[in-house]
Amino acid sequence: LLALAVYYCSRRGGAPDPALARPRHLEVFASAAGLLLGGRAEVAPARALAKSLRAYKLLLLGRRPASKFAADATPVSAAIAAPVLGLGAGGFGTVGVTSQVGLGGADPALVPPALAEALTPRLSDLAAHDVVRSLHVVTSLHSCGVVPLEARTKAFCRAAMAELEVRADELSIRDIAFALRSISALAGTSARPLWQSTGGGQDMPQMLTGSSSASVIVKRKLLRRLYVEVQQHIPSLTLDDALTIAISAERMSHIVRPGVVVDLLAAEVLRELRSLRPQQICDAVVSFGRLGYDEAGFLRSLSQTFLSKQKDFSPRQLAVTLHSLASSGVRERSICSAVAPQIIRDFVGFELRDMSYSLWAFAKMSHRHAPVFGKIQDGLRVMSTSKFTPQDLSMVLWSFARAGWEIDAEVLSKLTHSVATTASTFSPEALVTTCNAFAKLGFAQQPLLVDVYRSLYGKLPILSDSQLSFSFFLFSTSGLRDEALVRRYIFECSRRLHQLRGQDLSNVLLACSRIATPDMLADMGGLGDALKQRVFGQLENMDRAPLLGVYLAAPNVFPVSQEEALHLMDVMSDHLPQMDAPELSRCLVGTARFEIVHRPFLIPLFHHLRQVRERLAPNEVTSSIWTVYSLGFCKPKFKRTLGFMLMEHAKERRLSARLLCDILPALGHFGFWDRLPLLLRLSIWRLATDDQRQGLTPPPPPQSPRDVAQAEGAPVAPKLWRLPTLRKGFFRKRGHLLSRGQQLESLKPNVVKEEDKEKEAERAIVRESKAVGGAKAVADFITMVKRL
Repeated sequence: LLALAVYYCSRRGGAPDPALARPRHLEVFASAAGLLLGGRAEVAPARALAKSLRAYKLLLLGRRPASKFAADATPVSAAIAAPVLGLGAGGFGTVGVTSQVGLGGADPALVPPALAEALTPRLSDLAAHDVVRSLHVVTSLHSCGVVPLEARTKAFCRAAMAELEVRADELSIRDIAFALRSISALAGTSARPLWQSTGGGQDMPQMLTGSSSASVIVKRKLLRRLYVEVQQHIPSLTLDDALTIAISAERMSHIVRPGVVVDLLAAEVLRELRSLRPQQICDAVVSFGRLGYDEAGFLRSLSQTFLSKQKDFSPRQLAVTLHSLASSGVRERSICSAVAPQIIRDFVGFELRDMSYSLWAFAKMSHRHAPVFGKIQDGLRVMSTSKFTPQDLSMVLWSFARAGWEIDAEVLSKLTHSVATTASTFSPEALVTTCNAFAKLGFAQQPLLVDVYRSLYGKLPILSDSQLSFSFFLFSTSGLRDEALVRRYIFECSRRLHQLRGQDLSNVLLACSRIATPDMLADMGGLGDALKQRVFGQLENMDRAPLLGVYLAAPNVFPVSQEEALHLMDVMSDHLPQMDAPELSRCLVGTARFEIVHRPFLIPLFHHLRQVRERLAPNEVTSSIWTVYSLGFCKPKFKRTLGFMLMEHAKERRLSARLLCDILPALGHFGFWDRLPLLLRLSIWRLATDDQRQGLTPPPPPQSPRDVAQAEGAPVAPKLWRLPTLRKGFFRKRGHLLSRGQQLESLKPNVVKEEDKEKEAERAIVRESKAVGGAKAVADFITMVKRL
């Protein structure tokens, strides 16, 4: 059986074309299936059963080899827009399943479970090498979707792993690589691990493969034993084995961290760096990037090798490698600049998944390459909406939003229509990423946003804490007011409040301050008081960003006493030196909400704002002016700083009249009103109400721009000679009439008219000289001067 399978079904051979020759090997497998399913498997030798298992694997699986990552990698978008790669069935070297092969009416997928059941009690009769191969066969069939894991195959997997734990020292490095690959397939059958404690005190993750009653347990002890054996076989380690182990270790990193094994694998990859093939580079970047390994610039070395061989990469390999480099923290814009010409040149071969990976990588590296973005946008315009998957839609929308690209109206309409029609099929991660993208794009079409957020309604219980809090914050900024969804969010947040901390707690507090009233929070089990208790319990452990969110939102969610406000300010004062200009400005605005003038906090805050005054935006300057006016406290140096920055922004015309009209009383109070440019004051005065004008001097009436500049003391350029201004009929006065009917005149000077004018002037001078009396010499002199 094994010989026939290798000859007809392996990658090197292949079954004969049914149109030319009848595939006779199927009859042999049909006869063998009848014997094995009829009870012969119980009496056959263990080695014969192992070879038959391998034979049926070759029969059932397809022939096309596949990448460990690129063939079936699926992105999972995070709550802050951070996608990761998953290893699909292609990780076992085969993708696709042959169509149902008729074996005399028997389903070939029934044979491997029967063989596994017969092998389970006789694994000790097999060599350790054959145990690994048999385990690999079962996990490969399961990963490709041919044979599901059921009671018999799960029992075999448990028995095989127990046998390997005992006989791990008999394995070669190739056997260890295949064993780890098989175990990683079992570890990848669960979306999240369920941690249990066994009687022996060993914590192990129970990987759910279907129902909670039937599970496959991957023991930490087995993985540690295999990693120790890897260290013992380093001299015989090959590049392929190193990549296989790295991929498997990455998939099981949530169970056991490989530790020093990663360093040994990375050393083997670096040793063969120049001879790496494109697929090996792709697998190395993905696996080591997911493991978070970047010692001594390892990923940077891989990126340089990637750039030197990028012309040999297929579109999928190029996109996956670029995506993995960006998600691993290698975000050099030179990589995007070097890869962009090849993306444009080979764009015909890019599928939607490749486009989304490449676009996400460019956006993550903050490189808005116009030709690449335009090419992908053109590709999306002509692509059928049936090819759009939820993951691709969320990644594309997030990438355009992150890069600040102005999406074409037709493409945006196409993408949003696909989101509206398929929102119910989105995963929670894709929904949160899509909401984040719409918020960054400023998308405010209520019907579509309602559909997206209502699709999240039923998925809120399965969201992680960060996804729940972040989506609640995005919902509060979307402009939607859906009371049912607000109450559901508040209920879920109150249920998880005991485990919220840091940025998650800050996001919930900010969302409640925007859309939840105190009465609503009181009706939901007193969430306001619970939030207050949780916030002040976590206050000392918060970083700068979440603490600032709490500082801004706390007075709007629950009452804050003077002692609590002073405690908040004392905690905030420790973070002032690390804050930038926008954070310091928001901190000053938040201080006004407590209505407390705490000089030990305000004076250092003023000092740090003066240090970053050149980086204050116009709206931050105006908000700071209004805040210190509301507090009634401002140091003279800080007042001069605000006035200087206000005049700088006004001179550069960065301030609108409407913005300054809102703070008009503060401008008059600090004496900034009379220092503003006259034209800006006139615009503000026209917009201001009578209440806002009280106590202010009205600006003088408008003047010409030259007079305004002179009044403001600005240097006035002298008037320069210029050509006369063109007006209606300008050229008509400078030529003789050619046609009275059509009113046409020549632009050339009329010599006859000029001579007539000259003669008339002569006659006038002569007439005047005759009328003048007195001395003849004086009259002649005057006449000569007039003629000249």
